[in-house]
Amino acid sequence: MNKNIKNLQLYILFPSLIIFFLLAFINSEDGTMYFDQNIRNFALGISNTNIKDLMQIISLPGTLYGILITSLTLSIFAYFRLNLKSSLLPLLIVPLVAMNETIKPLIGRPRPGDASSFGFPSSHAFETILVMGLIWFIFVNNNSKESSKRILLGIMLLWSTAVGISRIYLDRHWFTDIIGGYALGIIILCLTFFLVNRIKSNN
Repeated sequence: MNKNIKNLQLYILFPSLIIFFLLAFINSEDGTMYFDQNIRNFALGISNTNIKDLMQIISLPGTLYGILITSLTLSIFAYFRLNLKSSLLPLLIVPLVAMNETIKPLIGRPRPGDASSFGFPSSHAFETILVMGLIWFIFVNNNSKESSKRILLGIMLLWSTAVGISRIYLDRHWFTDIIGGYALGIIILCLTFFLVNRIKSNN
């Protein structure tokens, strides 16, 4: 693995670990941070039917069918662009999202306005980070132009941000649920790519 990339992964991994476990601890103890409620109130105050419909569309990839279609599509691209082993990576999205769902009751943070279900960490935010990372893994290589990398990175950042905003706007998550989902996604991505590169170097 390139040393700069390895260092970058470590610099991203450790802050993400701290953020995730800190938020998990705070939210399991308290349930609602003061700015979470302020952000929710702001989103509810600008609620609009047309915007709500748009947010529902943005959230679609995070539904069960959306996750299945996304993982299968990425798996096909990985097979043709890389190899058979690489095509198995996107298929991990489904069990990883299922794992995230088992974490929610352990932390026990209710969704906004719905005490019967739990929202931390957000599975939509978590899955979005996994997908963005896999898209980068499949489509970006050493021969990719810097301009292409920047454009793709910009699109991925915009999309992941839009998904987070959609979940808050639809009143399905608190702001810190989204941040927790992003952080957990980054942790899993860093560990996965570390293991993949470790296996490659040993072969």
